[in-house]
Amino acid sequence: MKKMLSVCLVFVMVICFSVTVFAEGGFVSSPSLNPAPEIVEGDDDIVINSYADRDKLSDEERKDIEDAYDSIKNNENLVDLNEKLNNAADNKNVDPSNLAVSDLFNIGYKGNDPFSSQSLTLKADTLNNFVALMVYVNGEWQLVEDATIKNGNLLFTAKELGAYAVVVNTGDDTKSPQTGINETEAGNSGIAVYGILMVVSACGALLMWNKSKKYTA
Repeated sequence: MKKMLSVCLVFVMVICFSVTVFAEGGFVSSPSLNPAPEIVEGDDDIVINSYADRDKLSDEERKDIEDAYDSIKNNENLVDLNEKLNNAADNKNVDPSNLAVSDLFNIGYKGNDPFSSQSLTLKADTLNNFVALMVYVNGEWQLVEDATIKNGNLLFTAKELGAYAVVVNTGDDTKSPQTGINETEAGNSGIAVYGILMVVSACGALLMWNKSKKYTA
């Protein structure tokens, strides 16, 4: 009985860890799951780092992208971050309440010359149901006005270095590119975990009760 209970507890812990990959707030799923977008066209001095690889950034860049992450995590309604998202959603006939961030990454520059605006084409698995692209500048989110999808790639002009967020429509059952699990399924997984925990707890209580009976007998 003890061995079986131990196995059950380990199983529950594994499931719990898998569920925690889902971020809170305005994310589709944790950006730590996403690899960095691939540069299809752009300056060779442009460097893109995923949120998962933020430890490779300078201290200033890492703090910037972590602040950007926190601002999204703490806001389920992305329109609160930038009112222009309302217009972007209206243009695509999307309910603003269905907007969420599918990717968060940093655009850096390693060139010797001062940075200037760069036209970029990026390839990523997080562009399904694309609505808008935002950039985090001096603690505020700005809309990248010319961002568009062409042949499945993201085209835009990078006027600023720093954290960029891909905004998508989750009303069309947008799924995590890596896991294939949407937010509803994540919630169902959480319910299942809690159910298992309750069963294991009950088994533990029963085991303790049986022991107490033996001692009192």
